[in-house]
Amino acid sequence: MRTLSLFGLAALVTGMAHGQEVRLTDRNNAFLELGSYGRTVNTRMQLGTVSNPGTEFNLDGLFGTKSNILSFRADAGYRFGRRDRVGAAYYGLTSGRTLALTEDLTIEGVTVPAGTGVRTRISIQEFQLKWLRSFYKEPKTDAGFILGAHVLQTDLSVTNNLTDAGLISEALTLPLPMGGLYVDHYFSSLWKVSAEAMLLGLRWKGYVGQIVDARADVAYSVTDRFRLGLGYSSFKLYVRAEGSLLRGEATHEYYGPRLFASYSF
Repeated sequence: MRTLSLFGLAALVTGMAHGQEVRLTDRNNAFLELGSYGRTVNTRMQLGTVSNPGTEFNLDGLFGTKSNILSFRADAGYRFGRRDRVGAAYYGLTSGRTLALTEDLTIEGVTVPAGTGVRTRISIQEFQLKWLRSFYKEPKTDAGFILGAHVLQTDLSVTNNLTDAGLISEALTLPLPMGGLYVDHYFSSLWKVSAEAMLLGLRWKGYVGQIVDARADVAYSVTDRFRLGLGYSSFKLYVRAEGSLLRGEATHEYYGPRLFASYSF
C-alpha cells in the first residue's frame, strides 16, 4: 500500500509538472501589447508623370521625421485553437515642421524658389492582420507560418506659409498580402523569447511593392498575466508606381529598439 501511494504521488507530481510545461505555449488565449520605438527613420519619395520624371523628396529632412525619435505600436492576438491564432498590429508616425526651402522645388511645372517658408506634415499609419498556424509545437517551443495583410496609409502635405496655398497634397492607401515565419520559446515560466519575420514581393495593377518586417523580443513575466519586454525591430517598404499617368516611388524604413508591456486575458 505504501509503495502504491508513493507511485501515485510521483505520477501526480509528474503530471502536474507536465501540465505546467504544456501551458507555457498554450496559456494565453488573448493578449494586448503596447510599446514604443526609439527608432531611426529613412524616407524618400519621388512623384512625376510619364513625360516628367518628377521631383525627389527627402522626406526626413522636409517633414522632420528624424527629429521625432519615438513612435507608438500596439499589438493584439487571440488563440482559437491549439495551433491557430490571429493577430493584429498598428504602427503610427506623425511628424511636421516649419522651414525655409534650401533649394528650388518644382511641382507640376510650378517652381517654388529657395528661401520660401513652408509648413509640412506627414502621417504614416500601418495596419497588420495575420493568421498564425503552428507546425511545430512542444511544451516550451512553438513555431509556425504567418499569412496576413499589411495596409499602409500615407498622407503628406506642404503648404506655403505666406499664401496658405497647398504645394503638395498626396494620400495613398496600399493593401498588401504578406507571409512569413515565427518562433516562440520559453526558457522558463518567467522568460520568453520570440522572433518573427514577414516579407512580400508583389507586382499588381501598375504597382511594384516590397516589404520586409522582422523583430525579436525578450519578455519577462512579472505576473501570470503581465509582462515587460525589450526587443529590436526592422521594417522596410519600397513601392513603385508604373501607371500610364502617374509614376513615382517611395521608400520608408525604420529600425531600432522597442520597449513594451503585454497583458494576457
